[in-house]
Amino acid sequence: MKLPAVLILCSFALCGARGADLFGTPTPPIAPGKPGTPEAIEFLNIPWNATPVEAKRVMAQPEGTSVKEDTPDHIVFTGGAFETYAVENWELQFVDGKFAKGIVRLIRHDTRDAKGWPNDRIWDVICPALDKKYGKSAGRGEGGHNEQIWEFKEPSGAVKKIKFYYGWQNDPRFDITYSYKQSPPLTAPMSPAPAQPVVAAGVLGELVKTYRNSLVFVTGAEGA
Repeated sequence: MKLPAVLILCSFALCGARGADLFGTPTPPIAPGKPGTPEAIEFLNIPWNATPVEAKRVMAQPEGTSVKEDTPDHIVFTGGAFETYAVENWELQFVDGKFAKGIVRLIRHDTRDAKGWPNDRIWDVICPALDKKYGKSAGRGEGGHNEQIWEFKEPSGAVKKIKFYYGWQNDPRFDITYSYKQSPPLTAPMSPAPAQPVVAAGVLGELVKTYRNSLVFVTGAEGA
């Protein structure tokens, strides 16, 4: 198939004006952000942490697609195109009712033509474009797959990540995943145990003497 290629973080912002036409958006444009920064990573113009209702309001149903599944945890559209490449489906995933992951699954072409492998050509077109937008990333290719990953950590500790995966053996899929993970809440420090009172040696002796005298009074066992 292919030798390992450069990893890429993709954004549907790559679709540009065509993306706006494709999704029939009445939504206002989103600032593209500076290349190589977390602000540039969005999925179909949907704000991270949006509720399913908010996500569907922002992202009009893509033209040429149909809703396959619509549950509180995920929404799946089938059909449409990413740039000029046919899409199997688009998926929005929600964690605790908040938008946390978007996936676009490209249709695989597993038959070689006169020019070689169509999947290879798609990879070779999308990767450089995304690489130009987000900056260089460390690529990995092993065990019958290539993948590219961009990862950005925000000051709050939240992580935005994009992974472009191309597998042709054990895990044959061709998809681009956008994810957003908030940092775990800080654990409140445990309160220190209250200090135990310290009894001076002289006071302790008087307490013992008083205790022994009380025993003599109660039992009459003097000298016990």
